[in-house]
Amino acid sequence: MGDVIEGIPAVFIKLDPLNAKALNELGIIHQQKHDINGAIGYFKQALGVDPANPVVLNSFGNLFLNLRDYKAARFYYHKALHSQPDNIHSLEQLGLSYFKEHNYSSAGYWFRQVEKHQPNTLANLVLLGRCEYYREHYRSAANYLRRAVAIDSRHDFARALLLEIEGRVKA
Repeated sequence: MGDVIEGIPAVFIKLDPLNAKALNELGIIHQQKHDINGAIGYFKQALGVDPANPVVLNSFGNLFLNLRDYKAARFYYHKALHSQPDNIHSLEQLGLSYFKEHNYSSAGYWFRQVEKHQPNTLANLVLLGRCEYYREHYRSAANYLRRAVAIDSRHDFARALLLEIEGRVKA
């Protein structure tokens, strides 16, 4: 099945070798197969065709994020934001790259940028709550987590962290 799926973008490449979308898809397929060099090759080809394509730039950023090369990942997410300033995926992934490095102040900044565009996204509110919690800004953390729990009262992690924070704030 994988060869059939890989064959679909390959057919588009044969029909139109300058198809950035198909090149990007081939890069993603190679990344999923753990062929990092193949993925990088296709992403570079796609950027050669369309250097400001935010989808390709995000794909390249995702590759580096998965490789835990956060600085390289951020380079591509910032480039994607340069071409499309309200690109939610880029904003989220920038936050995540800082979060994974335990830089909760910077992570929170990017997650708040997401919140400006999508104020009621459960995952983002939980991440904002966690950033504030790790920075020991408990009241702010509790506010984000209350909003998250209001969206999904069954979110066990958000509920548990909120209970812990409420215990700390009252103590």
